[in-house]
Amino acid sequence: MTAPTSPGEDPDGWARALAEHLAHVGTPDGWRPAVQGAVATVLGVVAPDGTPLVAKVFPAAAARRGRTEARALELLADLPDVPVPRLVHSGPLPGAGSTVVVMTRLPGVRWADHTLVAPATDRLSLARQAGQLLRSLHVLTAEGFGGPLPDDPVQATLLARVEHTAAEQLEAFTASGGTDVLAARVRRLVRAHRDVLRRPVRPALCHHDLNGGNVLVGVSGPARITGLVDLERVGWDDPMADLALTTTHLRQHETAAAEALLEAYDPTTEERRRLELHVVLLTVAERAWVATDRPQGWEASVARLEQLLRDAT
Repeated sequence: MTAPTSPGEDPDGWARALAEHLAHVGTPDGWRPAVQGAVATVLGVVAPDGTPLVAKVFPAAAARRGRTEARALELLADLPDVPVPRLVHSGPLPGAGSTVVVMTRLPGVRWADHTLVAPATDRLSLARQAGQLLRSLHVLTAEGFGGPLPDDPVQATLLARVEHTAAEQLEAFTASGGTDVLAARVRRLVRAHRDVLRRPVRPALCHHDLNGGNVLVGVSGPARITGLVDLERVGWDDPMADLALTTTHLRQHETAAAEALLEAYDPTTEERRRLELHVVLLTVAERAWVATDRPQGWEASVARLEQLLRDAT
């Protein structure tokens, strides 16, 4: 059997591979998510006892992402306030050179899709719930900053973590056409935050991609979050890095929702200083991505992001 080699290339091919090699775990049932991810292919399967499951197939080049997701599900299994799927199976998919993670299928629709039709009261309620969800997620802590796998590289301190991240992002920024002047301003901002970065901060478990596509929302009754999915980027990090990503995502669509998120999370004054820095570093990374991938309207997006950097630095 010839199996697909990249996410989304042939979901039916992956389904055939699952049916052939993992029938004891679950049988494909034809379910597909509204939107496939960029890294893995997601397919519906049903367990022998009738339980609806999800199989997430990572091609060989992204196998580490699959192992990260499986480890994250293990870490979060006993955290009651963070509704993640239950891990059912993980490992190689025989004959396909890929990694599969099988988990329970959670109810709900994507937060992003719900937002398109939800009234303002529901949108603000969900933003507050997302803030509380992040706060609950960040209860889990570790000793070093890095990935959750045993052989992931780790930085011992927050300062080392941020300086390493900033160096990588600024290298990509200048390689994609970002000016040396703006890069220097960002470096000065990082140096200006060294006092707060030197203070003790325990690395928390961070989703690193908590946005409208990775949060599930109930389809009936009061607005409520029913699931947190796509844990392939999870790592031990400054919780303010996680909060910065979700805040930035919401602010691009609705300022009031971003403020509701922050109010629910309730960062301290010191945490807000770190949050401001992480928002700038995210902007640097986004500018590099836009200038490299050049989606429709990329030039206007680059100009907007560069203005945000000038304003923040």
